[in-house]
Amino acid sequence: MVKYTDVINVDDEIIPFVSNASESKVRCGMLRTGDVIIADTAEDATVGKAIEIINYNNKPVVSGLHTMPCRPNRDFTASFLGYYINSNAYHSQLYPYMQGIKVTSISKANIGKTLIHFPSRSEQKKIVELFNLIEKNFLIQKKLVKALKLYKRGLLSKLFPQKGKSVPQYRFAGFTDAWEQRKLGDTLCSLQNNTLSRAELTYEEGTIKNVHYGDILVKYGEILDVKNEQIPNIIDTTVAKKYKASFLQNGDVIFADTAEDETVGKCSEIAGLTDETALSGLHTIPYRPQLKFAMGYLGYYLNSDVYHQQLIPLMQGIKVTSISKSAMQNT
Repeated sequence: MVKYTDVINVDDEIIPFVSNASESKVRCGMLRTGDVIIADTAEDATVGKAIEIINYNNKPVVSGLHTMPCRPNRDFTASFLGYYINSNAYHSQLYPYMQGIKVTSISKANIGKTLIHFPSRSEQKKIVELFNLIEKNFLIQKKLVKALKLYKRGLLSKLFPQKGKSVPQYRFAGFTDAWEQRKLGDTLCSLQNNTLSRAELTYEEGTIKNVHYGDILVKYGEILDVKNEQIPNIIDTTVAKKYKASFLQNGDVIFADTAEDETVGKCSEIAGLTDETALSGLHTIPYRPQLKFAMGYLGYYLNSDVYHQQLIPLMQGIKVTSISKSAMQNT
């Protein structure tokens, strides 16, 4: 079953199965090659993102929560609609029809008002061939990135001390001293975050950058380079006065305190700040080190499995998982 989150965040085409108890309820909505699934809900303007089904194995596929499955009433070259509906040329038509504040949605009736442009099938085929070639190269790079991420994860577990150990498994030549151990609450001082929703942020010009928990979980890495990363701005700049004491500095770390799984507790270390103003946003816990650390060290250490394992017993919730500031103090 393809849910709206699968459409918005495509990840290696891993599609969940429908349980046996629910199978009979969805059989009438089986999809076939050429059908398009549109996400009708999102946290931002990605609502309306679509995927086209290419089901060469004829495995049963259905469209799930907050999606609009569509079947073309004419013959298109395979993949053409998938590329076209996700293009800016088409997507720009959706903006006037988007509704909502914290969550953005679009209705089937309004989707029906938009226009589809398409050339002859021979020209469609040429367009698809070009994008497929790009996609093939992208997948090769994606596999390389995946392999490097696994290698990085392995290093993160060996370059930091395991539980009960005072030194890591791997060390650089010339370093033999035991590592220090401190409680997070004695090492990092908490700052104030704001609770601004996506609707109160913009990627247009602005003067105050805002780090949203969703971006920490999905977009940002261990080090958040404020100058070069795409960070939304706060629309109402008057809120800056309230949070002046919590303007971020290089070396500050921001934890995401809420997620749909055990990625809660993922964090980013701030870097690259010069004269920019930045704040920690919705569902985040910002901290400032009280000791001197090498730039980037906390970002890598606090995201390692070695540290993150301490957070798992502290997580609460069923559908949404969260962790509190007080619970993290003794890690």
